[in-house]
Amino acid sequence: MSEQSTATEPEQQARPTVWRWWLALAVVLVLVVGLFAVSRGVLQSDPATWMLPAKERITADSTQFTALVTRRGCNSGVTGEVYAPEVTYTADEILVTFSVAAEPWNLVESANCQGNEMVRYLVTLDEPIGSRMLVDGGCTWEAPHCVQWPRGVSPN
Repeated sequence: MSEQSTATEPEQQARPTVWRWWLALAVVLVLVVGLFAVSRGVLQSDPATWMLPAKERITADSTQFTALVTRRGCNSGVTGEVYAPEVTYTADEILVTFSVAAEPWNLVESANCQGNEMVRYLVTLDEPIGSRMLVDGGCTWEAPHCVQWPRGVSPN
């Protein structure tokens, strides 16, 4: 008759404890990798610019308009996910600044600069435009190009 090997009581209690340690280690590892990614900018945003569609009808009473948003950097023609804009209201202007989902650095390095698609985004304002200018907060050109409405007006 052969003897069967049986685990002692302390060995049986140790098995679940080891499993819990591995699980805890995995959770900590995921948290560390996530924090590292955020600190390195992997999950942040990239700048974007916008313009009004040619036939967009805006009045002083408008509280909504459609913006055509495009990523500023090279990304092989892809703008990507557009985030809700940051809107700043002053007496003279409404500054609308868009950003888009950041691309991993290794993809951006290999991207070509053919220009990126324009993505339609419906902007809802907290108050009517009134006599204020709509200004692109992501604009890097000279001031007249940054004013989207009224068309042909430049800020002081």
